[in-house]
Amino acid sequence: MVSKRDEAIALARQGHPPAEIAVRTGLAVNSVYHYLREARRAGEDIPNFQRGPRLGKVICIDAATVQALRPHANRRMCSTDELARQIVRRAAQGELIDSILDDEVALHG
Repeated sequence: MVSKRDEAIALARQGHPPAEIAVRTGLAVNSVYHYLREARRAGEDIPNFQRGPRLGKVICIDAATVQALRPHANRRMCSTDELARQIVRRAAQGELIDSILDDEVALHG
């Protein structure tokens, strides 16, 4: 079994940025940076990454929901991650949260 640390280092070697590694492995971004820094200090060849735009909160989506999103993402030729981001962004910007959830908060304010 591969440890989360080893998985993070392997993904970094493949060129995946720390924020993406955090999402893929379930690690905190700070933990990813810590593991990569330790690996570099130990002499491992880990690329340096350009800081990209800061991510907001990372949310985890269960496997069944990802599976349900996959055909919609495929039709739009994007990843399930990108589709989920678009859905959340549009729901929030279009003030659709109450319509989508249709729960007690929506009904009674």
